[in-house]
Amino acid sequence: MHLTITPHGPAVPSRLPEAALLLQHHPRCHRFPSSVCLHSKIDRSTDDDDSQKLIAPNDDNVRSPNPLRLQVKEERRLRTTGLIIGISFLSLASVLGILLGLFDPLVFLGLLLIGISIRYGITESYNEYQAPFPSSAFEVQPSTIPSAGMGLFAGSNLAKSTYLFDYEGEVLTEEDYFSRYPNGDGRYVARVDTGFFSLLGSEPVYIDGIDPKKSNKARYMNSASEDMANVYWKKQQFGFQAGVMHFYSSRDIQKGEELFFDYGDTYWQAADQIDSSKQEENEI
Repeated sequence: MHLTITPHGPAVPSRLPEAALLLQHHPRCHRFPSSVCLHSKIDRSTDDDDSQKLIAPNDDNVRSPNPLRLQVKEERRLRTTGLIIGISFLSLASVLGILLGLFDPLVFLGLLLIGISIRYGITESYNEYQAPFPSSAFEVQPSTIPSAGMGLFAGSNLAKSTYLFDYEGEVLTEEDYFSRYPNGDGRYVARVDTGFFSLLGSEPVYIDGIDPKKSNKARYMNSASEDMANVYWKKQQFGFQAGVMHFYSSRDIQKGEELFFDYGDTYWQAADQIDSSKQEENEI
């Protein structure tokens, strides 16, 4: 599976890095993620050697600031500035409302507690306390999708909403990620925003599953349309499990079925844009 969930790539509109999930392998060849960035000309015959081609994070050859990372940081800064301004206005209005007697302080406090409770409930709903299925419960075989390479298959019957596994790999900081993939073209990278302060500019976590020895079989899952997919994911941004990507069965799955999940329209739109950009570069 060719997983990329990092939404960064050359010649992509500035909004693209904010996409939650972008997956690798295009056009429509259904290779996976994470996710997250988008190189369409992939020779699967080299999959087994991917781990030998890694560029170590903080490589000495990477000295000058990465333009793509600077673009991502600038977008994050602009988003953070806008959010801070909005929160400041809301806070000022709330304080003035209380001072002028327009708001009851107890009502305001009650609403605040409700908001905190909702956030806690959402966080808890994304936590996973069960053990994942063992690797032996799934089989890697040629995909049922033509030209899709290898796929992941169920080794036993799975009930709906069963927790399957997490996406595993080497955890990278944003600096590590862009040092390893200067063009943002990591093929097996899942991006997970973490913490409330991700809204205020903190950097996400990148999970790189390119090395099979450091990843798991989740890297082999392929894509299918939403109505055909039998797996869905949750990315935990908050709490002690922050930075984790869980996978679940979206329906009953029979032994021998291939596992699929929907990469989403955002991925395919971004992939089309990058392919067009690369074609234009080749024509120059």
